Amino acid sequence: MATPISPRAFSILSALRIAVDLVLLVAALTAALLAFGLTNDLPVQILWTAAGGVALGVFAGAAIGSIWPLKREAKRSEESRFVRKARARAMKPSLAGLSHWPIAKAIAWHRPEHSRVLFILAALSVPMGASALLGIAILAVWTLASYLLAIVRAVPVVAREASVWLRPTALPFGSFARSIGIRALLHQACGTALLGSVFVLLGAHVGDVFYFSSLWLGITAMIGIIAIRQSYLSLPSFGRMLFSVLVVLITESRVRGFGLPLAVVVTGFHLRSVRERT
Repeated sequence: MATPISPRAFSILSALRIAVDLVLLVAALTAALLAFGLTNDLPVQILWTAAGGVALGVFAGAAIGSIWPLKREAKRSEESRFVRKARARAMKPSLAGLSHWPIAKAIAWHRPEHSRVLFILAALSVPMGASALLGIAILAVWTLASYLLAIVRAVPVVAREASVWLRPTALPFGSFARSIGIRALLHQACGTALLGSVFVLLGAHVGDVFYFSSLWLGITAMIGIIAIRQSYLSLPSFGRMLFSVLVVLITESRVRGFGLPLAVVVTGFHLRSVRERT
């Protein structure tokens, strides 16, 4: 059975352990300094003076650090980079957090440890001899495209998780759909506009860019509303989303200009009245 140690003995043991570590550190620094000086034919007196200065600085810094008062207050949890900070005011029930959820999830998926492969591929896709402006444009295309795809993926995930979380409530379908879909669609519109501007700067025709941007927004809105509606009703949505996207793309490939109206019709069909939960 371990015997209790008095605070004084604990302080003495801690000081001895720190002193041994400092001596070993000074010895290692002195040896490295002497080896470097002798290799470069520096005078021994200068080397010992420098080693003495290093030792004095290490021990003086350790002494000052041991008596310097430390701030005792510590946060209970680390603040998140993706969740908005709570403001110190009276909290009112709202769905603001739910509207930011898809964007926060898309940003979280773009952390450096997740997106490094993307940027490696983007850098490798820049052709040899290309100008700096073209390289920046290609990197911008990769970045914006990956963010837009992340939002498309985030909306069904958030809709499914939020539906499970809010299942005990009587939240109307309209409020549920607006809180998840509107902000995500707004980010899609802004990102698509920026991406289209990059393509126009690279020489694409304005009319083609506008049409394909509209088609992309129509498809993303269709995917989002299908996922939101099916999740609200606790029904699977992946098969329906995949089938709808394939039908729109096949229709567009057969007859250009019919894909966007079809996506709008499918979106409106899934926006029809939904049986509210009780």
